[in-house]
Amino acid sequence: MDRLLASLDFPAMKIREKRIAGAHAKTFEWIFKESKDSQITWSSFADWLKFGSGPYWITGKAGSGKSTLMKFIVHHKKTSAMLRSWAHDADLTVASFYFWHAGNQMQTSQEGLLQTLLHQAI
Repeated sequence: MDRLLASLDFPAMKIREKRIAGAHAKTFEWIFKESKDSQITWSSFADWLKFGSGPYWITGKAGSGKSTLMKFIVHHKKTSAMLRSWAHDADLTVASFYFWHAGNQMQTSQEGLLQTLLHQAI
């Protein structure tokens, strides 16, 4: 197992996430509002975490905060709680990768994406 993990690892694997600034207090709390909230004008992320399937797309212009939002989501306790509700008794693994246009080849490629996700899943 150690040899497999070592073969997937690359030096810049964790650098991008570490360089993403943390969200300011309560900046992204809106992402967890449930659909019963009448002010929601988008497909509820909270509902998708608990009941959904398929991808949930988050898009925006360069520098608009997508990576900061994703880092917030990945590490938030509400994400884990809602995913546990969705998974029931099944094992649950949350893996993340942040493409970085200014990064090296592994930070900008599908190869880097796949190696990172596989490393985290194992």
